Amino acid sequence: MVNSLLSEYGLAEKDIKKRDKLLSGFFELRDETFYKYVSRLFSFLESVGYSKKQISQIAKKSPQLIGFSSNLLDLKIKKMQELGFSKEQIIKMTVSLPQIYSYSVERLEERFQYLKSLGYTKAQIIKMASLFPSMFSYSIDNINDKIAFLLSIGYTKEQILQMTSLISGIYGHSDDNIMNKINFLISLGYTKEEVLKMTLLYPGIFSTSVDVTKEKIEFLKEIGLKEFLVEKPKNLMQSVDLTYARFKYLMLDKSRILDKTTIDYLFTSAKAFEKMFGISKEELLERYSYDLDVRSKNKGKLLK
Repeated sequence: MVNSLLSEYGLAEKDIKKRDKLLSGFFELRDETFYKYVSRLFSFLESVGYSKKQISQIAKKSPQLIGFSSNLLDLKIKKMQELGFSKEQIIKMTVSLPQIYSYSVERLEERFQYLKSLGYTKAQIIKMASLFPSMFSYSIDNINDKIAFLLSIGYTKEQILQMTSLISGIYGHSDDNIMNKINFLISLGYTKEEVLKMTLLYPGIFSTSVDVTKEKIEFLKEIGLKEFLVEKPKNLMQSVDLTYARFKYLMLDKSRILDKTTIDYLFTSAKAFEKMFGISKEELLERYSYDLDVRSKNKGKLLK
């Protein structure tokens, strides 16, 4: 009976026991008793809005939650709703980080209020935690230390709040990781002031690999857009493959010069570009392949 219930949710008794020995006692209960307990808990989660797949993901990541009562989970859900989170946001957060349910309601309240005291708005905190639920796992000392480090680099308190409200995952990066990324960007020819401005406007740079970032910047420098990136670093979100293909198409097929309008074309949406020029993203990438024209040749040089 129990195994058939677990199987319905993509779970197996051995997997849960292996992940959390404390739950072994539950499996020693009479089959009917354990079945009623788990069935009630899973039914409650489905009534909240979790899918069977999401319940399975939660149980596999944090099997100890199977030992929680539905009343306890309901209490924490209501607390998060009081703080301003929607049910959809709560489901997304807890599927990503089920440990949230192991935090006391006092801790959830304390962390939320502390972030407000730093200067974040309620809407910013909800967005930050929804995208990066680990915010609730950091101690106040961890957050204070990270802010102090960012201040020491040269960001202002207002800039730190702005950056982390956009990419709250910055709180999860080590100090060395952040400093190494800043020094890396300086090594590509930017001043420290320019790097601070770029990372402020596009903090996602901290989460992008050095190799990917270098490839994009080196190509944009080659076509004369080094300074442009200081003001528009978000354009680094676009793949170098697409930027290269558009650049070649506009220069060779359309005989354009690299003026402001052309630069806008380079970074417009795929839908807008296709509507304007009648060529799809897929056709562009096939016609002008950065992988074949540049990347493979560079790899060849390294092998020699």
